[in-house]
Amino acid sequence: MSRPYSITIVNNSTANDNFCIFQQVPDNQDGMTMPLAWFARRISTGSRVTFHWQNQYEFAWSKTGVSPGDVFDAERTISANPQRHLALLIKNT
Repeated sequence: MSRPYSITIVNNSTANDNFCIFQQVPDNQDGMTMPLAWFARRISTGSRVTFHWQNQYEFAWSKTGVSPGDVFDAERTISANPQRHLALLIKNT
């Protein structure tokens, strides 16, 4: 089981607002790579929201590509363990 993580956001401002938790893009030299948003939510003034997660590694694929703005819908997934090596053979059927 992977280690659990959490983050709590508290809105101490006088306005209702949105927040987003996102992944930092490493070495974004081309300027074309966009960060992956994990979680976005509207939070009212004086409210708090806690987001919980655990790392889960999987291989995922689909028959079609993904364009900016698309929602990826995996056709199939296989669990992955970053501590082990996996040989993956994909056949066209």
